[in-house]
Amino acid sequence: MKKEGILCFFRRSNEVLLLKVDYGRENNLGLVWGGVSGYIDYGETPEGAAIREIKEELGVVVIPEDLQKKGSVAVSAELTLDVFFVRPPIKKIQPMEKSIKAVKWFSIDDLPYAEMHPRTKVWLPSLLR
Repeated sequence: MKKEGILCFFRRSNEVLLLKVDYGRENNLGLVWGGVSGYIDYGETPEGAAIREIKEELGVVVIPEDLQKKGSVAVSAELTLDVFFVRPPIKKIQPMEKSIKAVKWFSIDDLPYAEMHPRTKVWLPSLLR
């Protein structure tokens, strides 16, 4: 069954906020850096899913005007993600879920691709330009 999801990156100037998430044994990923992500619920828009997931994972309330859709990425034959850049909030960002072990701003020129989801290095650089 094909699923659709979202992937959100807070962006400021030449930096991107990444979350270090412990996926455990799910998908054989373990601990990886990435953006806020999740599935789109039935009847939900991609923007609505992005707003919900950001609040659930980081406790940050964003509005549709804070989101900029950058494209869609086919992660696998079963999963496509709509990718958004998000205007960062003024307040400090804190993880709200136990699986999020850290949040950190990275320079776009120094992203930890070796510690990110497989294939991220293939599609993310073009979206960051």
